[in-house]
Amino acid sequence: MRDKLYIVFGGSRGMGFEAARVLAADGARLALVSRSRADIDAAAASLSKTCGISASGYVADGGKPGAIEAVIGDIADTMGTPRGLLVTTGLTGRNGTLEDVDDDDWEANFQDVLMGHVRAIRATVPLMIAGGGGTVVTTAAYSARMAKSFLFPYAAMKAAVINLTKNVAKTYGAEGIRANCVCPGAFETLRVSARLSEIEE
Repeated sequence: MRDKLYIVFGGSRGMGFEAARVLAADGARLALVSRSRADIDAAAASLSKTCGISASGYVADGGKPGAIEAVIGDIADTMGTPRGLLVTTGLTGRNGTLEDVDDDDWEANFQDVLMGHVRAIRATVPLMIAGGGGTVVTTAAYSARMAKSFLFPYAAMKAAVINLTKNVAKTYGAEGIRANCVCPGAFETLRVSARLSEIEE
């Protein structure tokens, strides 16, 4: 991995940052992407200083058409051809039971959870193919396999991410693209800790 470029969406905190830290420890160059300029710059600076690697922060909202494509174009122009892509984004805020969520909530989950993955993969895969191949890692969720009654849109879109990833592997494997999807359960990230505190109160 040394000196190869990896793009991490959701790289400012939680699982994305921890994965970026492992890559940095192996000498990878990193393009970290988040919605927050302050958070992503701090994450990139921390990894650069701690691991002695090149890490840069970029800002994009995966739920907005065109934003991911633009930022990946910037990354390619400034840092070169990526060898790998990791997408860990996908907010859970607009969820509930079937009666709780309306069409706008479903659309918000579709754009953020599913289309965020689609846009990142669609913009990155051609670059990796042109560079000789690469790796795509997507993040679904355990709730895509074991449904939760209060995560209707989120879990449905995460299940779609699983299928999307399988299709990427089938379609582009012969061109040097390996695609894998992980389905983690709950990790004690800052967001999960905050939710637990709310429940305890």
